Parts: sequence; structure tokens; C-alpha cells
Amino acid sequence: MIHASSSGLAPAARILGLAFAAACTTGCDAQPVGPEPETEPPPASAPVETQPHVEAPAETPTGLGPEQNDGADPGAGADDPVVGLLRDAQAQLRSADALRVRLRLDRQLPLGLDQTTRFGELLFARPTAGGAEGRGEVNPRFDVRFTGLVTGGEGAPLEPIDERFVFDGRVLLEVDTVRKLATVRELARPGERIDLESNGFVPLPLDLDADRLAQTRLLDEVGPDDALDDHTLHQEADGQSLRAVRIRPKPGGEDGKPAPFASLILLIDTERNLPQQVEVVEPGGDVVRVRLFLAKSLELDPPLKPEAFDTRPPRGREWQIDAVPLDAGG
Repeated sequence: MIHASSSGLAPAARILGLAFAAACTTGCDAQPVGPEPETEPPPASAPVETQPHVEAPAETPTGLGPEQNDGADPGAGADDPVVGLLRDAQAQLRSADALRVRLRLDRQLPLGLDQTTRFGELLFARPTAGGAEGRGEVNPRFDVRFTGLVTGGEGAPLEPIDERFVFDGRVLLEVDTVRKLATVRELARPGERIDLESNGFVPLPLDLDADRLAQTRLLDEVGPDDALDDHTLHQEADGQSLRAVRIRPKPGGEDGKPAPFASLILLIDTERNLPQQVEVVEPGGDVVRVRLFLAKSLELDPPLKPEAFDTRPPRGREWQIDAVPLDAGG
């Protein structure tokens, strides 16, 4: 059953927070927020049935390489140590075309009313200049599957779930296998480069562009002695092996559009030149924190199956499928 709709799993997609516009996170030795089971999260349930992956149209232009930055001034912040820190992380991230890693996502409502924690796995591929059969990709792609959910504080039980978010560079597929709900959301035209951050998918950007951030955002380094409303992640920074970068919208917004977040903090492991965790305060006051367990489970350039990033919806009468066309909102 397919419906043209702007609803579906959009709130869950916002909870997911995979904008891929600022940096990746790692596990390392930092302690996560909230309860973490001593054992691995429950294994993923049977994969959602999909049809064979359809490659991008032949007219798709060559993807953006590391040397291209969407027109951002390459000299912006050239002498700024914070921009230099982000550039080091950018270079490290772009040393691999894809990665697979376990992740944890915490969401805290304002005033401590409720907290949810999701556990899962991320497969990410950034744009490359070759692409399948010589056709380049212009947007990053990802496939996230959440398999465990904890609702409430310490001692709350771990509930098995099966939620997937797959983006093929143009279309986002959101699937809740338990509830038999799926949404196919078109985000870009063939060959169109888009900014996922502006679509509200924060805070986990892996296709980092330090120069663009220097041009479009306010950047500064913060530490445990700084009093920051709603933020706690900076308290783990030591100024040496762990450094925290705060990213905020510039006053007035961009092109009259409200910013997707009030402020964002990246905790960067300077020994690995990789962000370790990310914490976002949303405009409504919700706090989202993401951790990738790169120290234990990172796989660089994993083999990608032909059906990777397949955004065709599951089939079957029991499924309710919403179709959201481009520019439909939601």
C-alpha cells in the first residue's frame, strides 16, 4: 500500500541525525552518556526485502572530489587553529571512500523529561570521482540500522527494534520493520548536489568540508571550564589529546532559512585526527548525542555489495508505504 504523504518516519529521521555535514565520531576512551549494556546490542533482524539496486542515471555528473568545496573560499580561516583542526580530521576521513562502524545515539528531551538510546550500525560511503560504471556520485550515501532501544534512565531494559535509514544520494528510505511502516523520501534530482544539513539531518556529517564550515558557521574551541547551557560534551576535552570544537549558526540564518541546530560540539581525538563524539542542541532544546565505536569496530573501505544503499521499499500487503516527492516538505 503506497501513499503520497509528507509524514511517515520523518521524526525518526530527525532523531537519527545523519546530516554528514561536519564530521565523524569515534569511540576511543570517552564515557558515553546514559546506560550502555555490557554486551553487544542485539543482532539485526532479517534484512528488509528489497529489489535490486538501480544505478544512477547515465547523465549523473562526476562527483565532487576532496579538492572541490562548493565555492567556499579555500582561504577562509587559513590561520585559524580551529579550522586547521577540522582540516586534519577532513583529510583523515577522506583517506577512505567508505566505512562501517557500530554507533550509539542518545536523545534527551528538554528539562530531563525523557531519554532514548538507540544502538546500531552505520555503513557510509562518501562521494567519489569514479562511481559505479564510470558514473560519479555527487552526494554521500549511508545505510543505518538500529537494532536496540533503551527508553528511560539507568536500569531500563534493552528492547530489540529494527529501524533502517538508507540514503542512495537522491532518495532516503526510512523503514520500521516491526510496525511495517516505510517512507520513500526524494531529496535530490539526478546529479543534484544537496546539503543534507539544511534538510535537518544533523548531527553526524561524515563528508566534512572545513573551509565551508569556516565560511558559513561560527567556530570556536571550548573546554571544561566553559559554562555552556545545555552542553556537556566539552567537559571531556583536555585541550591536548581531546579537543572540543563548537559550531553555531551565524546571526540571521542562511538565505532566510532557520538553522537546523542551535549549537553543535565535536569532540576530536587529536592522536587519530578524528572526531570522537558529537553533541547537538536543537532549536527546540532537545539534545542529541552520537558516538561511533571506531576503536572497537571501525572497518575502512569495506566491500560494498551491489545492493548496498538500495532505497526500493519492501514489498507485501502488510506494509504501509508513504511516498514523499521532491519539495513536498516534511
